[in-house]
Amino acid sequence: MSITLKELGERIRLLRGERSQAAIAAKAGIAQGYWSEIERGEKVPKLDVLYDICRSSALVNPSARA
Repeated sequence: MSITLKELGERIRLLRGERSQAAIAAKAGIAQGYWSEIERGEKVPKLDVLYDICRSSALVNPSARA
């Protein structure tokens, strides 16, 4: 299954929920502007950034990171 950058951004926006981009980006350790570009499908996040997005959205157990 493959998705477009736009679809990835939409899914990440859903993960963020009602939280502000600034708050969740800070929790993920990335800049709010970069988070915004990912949500709009303008940037391709690296795998470690995707992990941090999932961790900040409470989808991954932080102690499970190898």
